[in-house]
Amino acid sequence: MKGAWKKFGRLSGSDLGRLAIKVYICTSCGAWFEGKPPTQCSCGMLQFDRFDSKGEAKRFATLRLLERAGEISQLQRQIRFPLCTIGKDGQPVQFAIYAADFVYVEKGERVIEDFKSASGIAPEAALKLRCMEAAGNTVKLTS
Repeated sequence: MKGAWKKFGRLSGSDLGRLAIKVYICTSCGAWFEGKPPTQCSCGMLQFDRFDSKGEAKRFATLRLLERAGEISQLQRQIRFPLCTIGKDGQPVQFAIYAADFVYVEKGERVIEDFKSASGIAPEAALKLRCMEAAGNTVKLTS
């Protein structure tokens, strides 16, 4: 495990995410912009969907096509799930938040999906995924 992180030094998963090339997609015409956020699209619109990586943007485009074809429905992005434990007084205590990249309905069942790059899963993300699993929420990983 030590050698696997050597090329990235001591960067966490969120640090690696900050280094990824961000993608902005125009909500009107679908034009893609990489790097810095655009001020305006060539079609004149000012609203953009922001993605943390090219891979995540491509996966969203694929899911959007599946939604238009009627294979999935209710496609949502960046849905937050509270991660809770039981406190000393027996009441639930939120200790973290898991943000799912995509949530949608496929064949009548809710699917929680997380896009991960080929660089792997950071220890913090792996812990959150285990907590989601323990809460009864299966997360589908795609790359």
